[in-house]
Amino acid sequence: MPGHLHIFYFLLTGLTGIASLAAAVVIEIRSRDPLIRRYLFFYTVYTGMIFLALFDLYARINIPDLPPAIEHITSYLLEFPVMYLMMFTVPFLMHHLFAVPGERQRNTVLGALIIMAFIGQHWTENAGSRALDETGDLLEKMLFAGIIVYAVITGSLYYGKVRDAGKNKFAFYFLLLLWIYTPGLIADMLFPDFFSVEFYPLLYCAYSIVFTRLLVRSIRASAIHMDSASAQHLLERYGISTREEAVIKLILQGYSNRKIGNTLFISQSTVKTHISNIFQKCGVKSRFELISLFSRKHGPSDLPF
Repeated sequence: MPGHLHIFYFLLTGLTGIASLAAAVVIEIRSRDPLIRRYLFFYTVYTGMIFLALFDLYARINIPDLPPAIEHITSYLLEFPVMYLMMFTVPFLMHHLFAVPGERQRNTVLGALIIMAFIGQHWTENAGSRALDETGDLLEKMLFAGIIVYAVITGSLYYGKVRDAGKNKFAFYFLLLLWIYTPGLIADMLFPDFFSVEFYPLLYCAYSIVFTRLLVRSIRASAIHMDSASAQHLLERYGISTREEAVIKLILQGYSNRKIGNTLFISQSTVKTHISNIFQKCGVKSRFELISLFSRKHGPSDLPF
């Protein structure tokens, strides 16, 4: 793939993922759900991998005189902290999502294995032997591939035991996408020069699209009824007018500005004015924050995925 097209490929997938990350942050702050917390951990590390790879690619193509120290730091972050955190976050999320027995023990064993591999890889790189260094690199890639295969197989074995309706759809899409992209992920690890494009940004992009939709639906579905006592208290507290209340109701249902205008028989400029006034009165800066404000707390199993 040509250099600048390659950069655009990483940039596009990275920007797509920001929406999913933002939605996950809103849900986690509101619900304190352990599942969302684990997903956020996983997805933050994945996002770091994408943007570090983007920076590394951009620098190598467009900055020929890049200081060796910066190049070394970027390569180190990609190969060590980010890669080894990815090795841990995938099974860490999967164990909880699929209610795998012995979750804590499995996480502890895998964590210890990954830490030993991390230390061992540093030793092989600094041992002064090229053969030892290459062997360490191969074992590192095989470990990553093995963890992905472990996640796919374990998730498949325990998927049928996911009884929580809130987790079932999340688990289904997580496992489906992992199954689809596992061959590509293994190819990225073991045969990086065989294909002209990496597959892990595609998986990242797929997770972004699917889980942003699920998370946004969760936010919308969790909005409280506007005629409830707590909602009326908020409306009175912030001095919301009758017309602004009608606009808020439609925002909570996911209506666009145009659809709100058509429903209330007002122009889009008037809708924008109402929304601006609502944001100012409620002290929020976006629809996400407004929806979060007019939401009730949910327990771990209540997220309506």
